[in-house]
Order: sequence, then structure tokens, then C-alpha cells
Amino acid sequence: MCYVCNRTSSVAQDILEHTIRNHAGPSNFSVRLKVLDESTGRQAYRSLHYGIKISEIKRKIDDGCKPYIDIHQKKISYKRPSKQKESISEQREEVTNETESQTTNSDFFQLLPEVLENLSKIGRLEDFYSVLSAISNGTLLENIAFHLLLDIGKFYSNSTVFGVRYSKETLDFWLTIKKLFKGKGIIFFRGYKSQGTDGELIRRPIDCKINFAVPSDTILARESAKYIAGTETPGIMELPLDAYANTHKGQDVKLSIDGKKLAVGLGKLGDEDMCGFESPPALQERKARIAAEIRNIEEIKEATDKMSLDGLEELDSIQQVDQDIMKTAILISITDMSNRIRELRELVVKKKIALGNLLKQVEGDWKTSKVAPAISFYKTKIVHSQATIKELLGSVDKLGYIVACINGTGHQYIIEARV
Repeated sequence: MCYVCNRTSSVAQDILEHTIRNHAGPSNFSVRLKVLDESTGRQAYRSLHYGIKISEIKRKIDDGCKPYIDIHQKKISYKRPSKQKESISEQREEVTNETESQTTNSDFFQLLPEVLENLSKIGRLEDFYSVLSAISNGTLLENIAFHLLLDIGKFYSNSTVFGVRYSKETLDFWLTIKKLFKGKGIIFFRGYKSQGTDGELIRRPIDCKINFAVPSDTILARESAKYIAGTETPGIMELPLDAYANTHKGQDVKLSIDGKKLAVGLGKLGDEDMCGFESPPALQERKARIAAEIRNIEEIKEATDKMSLDGLEELDSIQQVDQDIMKTAILISITDMSNRIRELRELVVKKKIALGNLLKQVEGDWKTSKVAPAISFYKTKIVHSQATIKELLGSVDKLGYIVACINGTGHQYIIEARV
């Protein structure tokens, strides 16, 4: 495909002749090669840049040379026709390698005049010389800003935004940025990129507005996955250890165990799975308990649904066996709810004591104090716990009335009675 327009052809020689005929100028000759993008699984175009100007190719044609392009060998050659009757020693063949595979010194020399001119226009020529000096003495070779600049150049040399390959240094840098500043930091550093362009078209880097060449979210997620593998539960993370061991064979290492201190009020409180090493009840015990309580309630629901399907509306119409099963299940649920009420009341007492201790540290309005978030957290927990207790008491009251009806003493039961 032509690098300048949308002219396509499966024959590279046709693209070369089309470019010389329609786009002759001072720019270097480039073509777009259709390839399969491994990261997306879609067809994309990969740019091939040759370090010779289109006008220079046209000049050689005017001198009697015929250009030939070889995509697979990545070269352009020139030959004079045999009718010129020139000896082999006088025939000239010039080869220009693709800059992506090998860039010769002559390619740099051809670019330098325009580079120096453009830098002079913006007044940064001396700064550019300082950069070259830092590269020559090795100062910049490990600098992350230098590698980020190289990635920007690589970004603009591609035919689409999908084919960029990032170095390990810059990938680690962007993973750190995402960890520190989340998605907002990535979006800010990335810039607009291809926003606003037609998603159906092949998006070219030259049409994008970027601050830095930042990897896509898919690439960042794939690269960060290797750092979080095996972190679902506490314990020794074997995958990172194996990876570290493979790169440090024969070396002595020291392992240290790092604990996690939780901040009260942040995250899902009470869901820290310490594999049974936390204070009782452990997370797995709490999960098993709530599962048993839910399973018992589901049995009550199944029994009542069966009675409704059988058209039974009076308790006297229910078989004694079914009555006993329902009554036992309801009594178990009442016991479970009563235990929950007791635990919540104990929790409310503890929260009130902690709240009182915090309020003693405050002078004036607590809402403007430095402990305001903690005070607000405790107040919210107390209100929420008290509301849950009230709801559970109402449920126990209703279930108790059902048991009384099964026993035939429903007329003696007073709902919402408080002792």
C-alpha cells in the first residue's frame, strides 16, 4: 500500500512506480506492508522506511537507471538496461536497507541537515548537542526519559497504533505509573492518541496526538498479571519465587516475611482471609456459618412453596410430619437470628466505647477535627447495626408467631410485644 495515499497493490514494484510518478518530493520513500497484528488478531499495516528520498529515485530514473524493490530482502536496487552497452564495471547497483532492520551511517547524514535546521528554528540546537554528548559518554543510556523518547520515535515510525513494541524499561515504568496514579495517570500521559477518529479506519500514528507512547490497557493488564499471579490468598507466592530463582541461580538470597496492616474503614472490613491464622472465628468459619443459615431458610421456603402448590391454606390441612419439619427449621432460624442479635448488641457496645474515646480527643466541632473520618465511620456502623437489630427482632417475632400457630396457640401470641 502507498504510504501517502490509499493506493493498494500486491506488487511492490507497482507501488514504487506509483510513488515516483505521483508523490515525488524531498521526503524519504516508504511503503505500507499488510501484516497480521499478533496483539489484536486483526490485519494491520506495517511501515517500511527506506533511507533515500523519492526525488533521488526519480533522478536516477532520469539518468537511465531502473529501480527495483524487494520487500522480503528489504532493499532497493538500481540497474542500467543492457541496451546502454556499458561494461559490468561501469554498471552501478546501489542498495538501501530498510531503516527498521539496519540503518546505515549515510541515512543519518541525510537526515541531519533537516534535523539541525528544525532545531535551530525552535532554539534547541545547543540542547540537542548536549543530548548527543550525553549519549556518547553513556550518561543517557539508562535514563528512563531517554527510553521514553525512543519509544515515541518508534511509535511514529509504525503504520498503525497497534504494532508498537515497547522495551522492558518503559513497560516497567508505565506499570509503576499505573500502580501509583491508576487510570487517570495513564490517560494524562497518553494524551488524546486516536480519540475522535473513525474506529473502522486503520489508525495511523501520524494522525494521533500523544504526550508519551503509552502501551494500551490490554498490554498493561497482560504485563502486570505476572506480578499478581498467586496473590489471591495469603501465603508464599511460588510463581514470583520461581521466576526470581531462574534469574539468580547459584546466588545466596535472603527471604523476609511482610505482614499486612489493615486500615479500619477502608475496603471490605472482615473479609481478610488469613487461612485460619486470624483471630477466631476465621473467614472460612464465618462463610460456613452464613451458608448453613441460608440453607436452613431455603428449606423453610421450599416447604411453604410446596404447600402453596398443593393448595393448602390452613395449617390444620398440613400433614404432621411436614409441620414438624417446618417448626424445627423455623426454631433453628430463630436461634441463629438470636445469636446474631446478641453479637450485634455486643458490637454496638464496643463501637460506642471506641466512639466515646475518639470524642474525648476532640475540642470543639468533631466534624472539623482530624479524626472526623473515624468518628463518622463509628457513628455509621452503630446506626447500621441498630437498624439491623431492629429488623432481626421483627423477623424473630413473625417466625415465633408461625411456630405458635403450628402448636395451636397462635391466639395467645402477641406480635411486637417487648419485655
